[in-house]
Amino acid sequence: MKRDTFRFETRLPEFTREMERALNTALNRIGLDWQKWSKIAAPLITGRLKSSITFSTPTVQATTTPMIGAPFTPPEPPPFTVQVGTNVEYAPAVHEGIDAGTEIKVPRHSVKAHSRTTKSGTHHVSAHERGPYTFASPGRTPNKFIEGPGTEHAERYQRMIIDALREEGEL
Repeated sequence: MKRDTFRFETRLPEFTREMERALNTALNRIGLDWQKWSKIAAPLITGRLKSSITFSTPTVQATTTPMIGAPFTPPEPPPFTVQVGTNVEYAPAVHEGIDAGTEIKVPRHSVKAHSRTTKSGTHHVSAHERGPYTFASPGRTPNKFIEGPGTEHAERYQRMIIDALREEGEL
């Protein structure tokens, strides 16, 4: 019995490194999968929101945390996490929805040169500044494009962790 305990204790640092490597592999796979499903679930208007969705896996506690909106500086995440999110300012409004009549404030911004087609023909508009102004939102129903896939695929992600541990030979 003492001999087995000694072998385990001498192998403990190696075992820990192998376990961390397997979990990091699993978390990167989960992050890629969750990112993919979030991009599929996100509404497509200009493509900016979809293309901004990304994930991070700070070095290795096996939890998943949605991050939505900007500016956002997350606290130092615990080890073994996957964070999926976006830094697009309007992402919280898409994800959580907006009540009809909510006042939206638009800051001063630049508008690129573009063409506008009307009944009287095509008009070329030069670059100019617009804003600031406010308008009443027509409302928007929530689209849980980040949180949804993480919840819907939780069992799949558990299997990914188990599979990575098996590949590493820890299970």
